[in-house]
Amino acid sequence: MLPLQVSRATRNVAIISLCIGALAACGDIAEEPAAGVQQSLQQVQQPGSLALSASTYSINEGAGSVAITLTRTGGSSGAVDVTVGTSAGSATAGSDYTSVTQTMNWADGDTASKTVTIAISDDTIVESAETFSVTLSAPTGGASLASLASASVTIIDNDSPGTLGLSASTYSVNEGAGSVTITLARTAGSKGAVGVTFGTLSGSATGGSDYTDVTQAVNWADGDTANKTVTIAITDDATAEPDEAFSVVISAPTGGASLASLASASVTIIDNDSTPPATQPLGYYTDLVSAPVGAWVTAYGSGFGGSGTVTLNGNAQAIVSYSDTKVVFTVSGTGGALVVGGRPLGTLAVHAGRVIEATTNQATLRSIIDNLQPGDTVYLRAGTYSGKYDTEGWNEANFSLFRPGTAAQPVALLAYPGESVTISNSSGRPNFHLGASGDDLSRRTAYMTIAGFNLIAEGDCVDSGAYTADSSRPESGAAHVRVVANSCTLTDATSNTMTGMFAIGGDDWKVLGNSFFNPPNRVIINNNHGIYVQTGADDVEVAYNVLRNLRMGHVIQVHQDGTPMRYDNVWIHDNLIESANNMDTRGMTVSNVDSASTVVIERNTLRNLGQDFSGIAVYRGVVTIRDNRFELVRAPNIDLNGQLGGTRSVIATGNRFETVNGYPAVVAENGASMSEITLTGNHYCALTPPPQETSPQPCN
Repeated sequence: MLPLQVSRATRNVAIISLCIGALAACGDIAEEPAAGVQQSLQQVQQPGSLALSASTYSINEGAGSVAITLTRTGGSSGAVDVTVGTSAGSATAGSDYTSVTQTMNWADGDTASKTVTIAISDDTIVESAETFSVTLSAPTGGASLASLASASVTIIDNDSPGTLGLSASTYSVNEGAGSVTITLARTAGSKGAVGVTFGTLSGSATGGSDYTDVTQAVNWADGDTANKTVTIAITDDATAEPDEAFSVVISAPTGGASLASLASASVTIIDNDSTPPATQPLGYYTDLVSAPVGAWVTAYGSGFGGSGTVTLNGNAQAIVSYSDTKVVFTVSGTGGALVVGGRPLGTLAVHAGRVIEATTNQATLRSIIDNLQPGDTVYLRAGTYSGKYDTEGWNEANFSLFRPGTAAQPVALLAYPGESVTISNSSGRPNFHLGASGDDLSRRTAYMTIAGFNLIAEGDCVDSGAYTADSSRPESGAAHVRVVANSCTLTDATSNTMTGMFAIGGDDWKVLGNSFFNPPNRVIINNNHGIYVQTGADDVEVAYNVLRNLRMGHVIQVHQDGTPMRYDNVWIHDNLIESANNMDTRGMTVSNVDSASTVVIERNTLRNLGQDFSGIAVYRGVVTIRDNRFELVRAPNIDLNGQLGGTRSVIATGNRFETVNGYPAVVAENGASMSEITLTGNHYCALTPPPQETSPQPCN
């Protein structure tokens, strides 16, 4: 055999390879292997990395123990071990779990997972979930620790009765589906029997006609965490109408359980009939009258057609959605004349500002609200907003908005077009609070729009923040405010929690196209009102609103306690006020105002109300009442009342008068006189015109 000639390095490799292949026959090697060979040897003899199998574990307090798994990966050469230890967090060693310090071993070639068992103490204390840590340390045998060398273990208390909540903030159901199922969940505990009251609240959908009202108890047995469901029947009528919504609310938890933040939800009934009519009184208006480029503007009206164009200052705007009664478009170009479907809708200004989208993330939205700048237009995406989204700290309203816009750069908070956005408050405070109740006039908003929301509150939904204790601070609330196309639903059925669902205490408010609802079993509280104009507010427009089945006093009131204040240019028009029972509510009143105040009330419909009191009551002021429809009113349609002194000067023309229970069309009482009213061209339905009527007309 020829001798093999190799270099030193090569020879060493050959010798080492032989030794590895036949260790029993290998003697001592005189020379150390070259560096590259040493590295190859180490790679062959890799002991591996030791790690935990997960970064988090959770265990029920009653489970007895938790098993923690350890792994060996990346090698198996040689025997290795590692120390496993526990350390307390909010869970305490000895009382919540048994402390462990233990060495785990792997033999040479062993890669099987290892398990450490930690005993968990089952106490009887009601407490929050608690945590402790498990950590690996001090590996031996050349092994290394992987990045997953510590984990958090959460002990879930089994002594708490838990938290009860809804599974979603919004539901939708086709009108023809027959029913909708709402799911309730019990989380964070299962101790004892618990329950909650589930109920429905009318919104634009009405209980009894659009769906079946439900009030029922939902119960869980001790240890039961299974979801529960409530089925609500949906009425499939033949009426063509827009999609309608109602609310579901859970309340009054029992057995020590608490309510989750998701305690109310909106249910939308999708209409399955064709050609929906307008449900609001006829009018043409937009949610925004000034907007930045890129904002979405909604135009409301009737007769826009099934399709069409929108132009602003002669320039075409991009259409987002288009129907006969509602058109949404994206703002571009410069401001000017707005034309929708060939119909002029006034002007729309375009200002510099940001367009911001926000979700229910509380921290993010709170930062947006706390840093509002003039010109900002903020759109809330779909969901239920039930937290506090500012850091004012003064009031537990969902939104305390004290950062005003300007005339040139107003601010706005709106529902994202086409999405259902519910703002819910169960604290007794409003959804929107727009001023610090007159204590600091610098802390109030101005030039603000609020539009498109489903508002749910125990009392008032929107409060201007005016000082209303007496008449010492006139016009002290937020000013230059637009509140457009919202629904406001009360949840408190028994308490005197508010004076006005919308409380207006500053100049230049536009309240347009909103809907108002309360629980069908609400106690009648006559000093509560739907829309309340206070503190001498001037230049107020209340129009195109629907105030239906409200159990309260005058649904729209102009009034302030204390010394009468002067109100200039209050315009109340094209509203629908109706009730299922004519003893549930009254119509409108202009009461404790300065005698020189000017109010116009026109083209409203007041139907099936009165309370044996009045349709429209005038105590003081210069008031024009024209072209209104009074239908089946259980009271005088117009009541001149001198109870508060002062003087009245009323013009009533073109109205349709109708009463029940023998009431006359017009009366004067408590020192008022029929000489204080001018009547001309009114229509009398089975009523005798008063002598003061100059041109009586037949019923229409």
